[in-house]
Amino acid sequence: SHVPKAKERVTAGQIVASFEAGGTKARGAIYLVNDKGKLVQLFYHEAAFGKTKYSSADEFYTHFLELLSPMTQYVTNNDLKPNAISIIWSYPGAATTTAEGNVDVTSTAKLTKEWKIPGIELEPIGQAIVNRLKQQHHWDHPLRYAVMNDTVAVQGAIVATGFNIAFPGYNTESGGF
Repeated sequence: SHVPKAKERVTAGQIVASFEAGGTKARGAIYLVNDKGKLVQLFYHEAAFGKTKYSSADEFYTHFLELLSPMTQYVTNNDLKPNAISIIWSYPGAATTTAEGNVDVTSTAKLTKEWKIPGIELEPIGQAIVNRLKQQHHWDHPLRYAVMNDTVAVQGAIVATGFNIAFPGYNTESGGF
């Protein structure tokens, strides 16, 4: 089977923004890639979703980014321009490589963990989040992104993207294999 692969890897001096939509929490972090290619955490924030049922995908994305507004505010306050975004989508989906070389996941309509988000399958997760970051937070510079899905169906989809993301209690590495 085809394993989606990103076109470029992050390099020293670049900024990476990480987002996670997990079972009960939204997590976000900002990293700097050091001269050894390792990520140095500059900022971390997590917040409880507080609900699992939404009226639409748009309501979900709005809520998700509101929960992570301290992170997007940190980016704005420090005049940072993330070069890459990593997104962990903790629900079933299919991974693909976009024409631009990003790795994205299209969610299934039926979600696990008793979540209900009507229409979530209509727009790839990474594209939806990046579009909203550009519209709502003026992240209008070029953004590369890779979406990881922690379900068995798409594990390995981010292999060779060069991301090494670690949240407290959650670590995933992917790079060049």
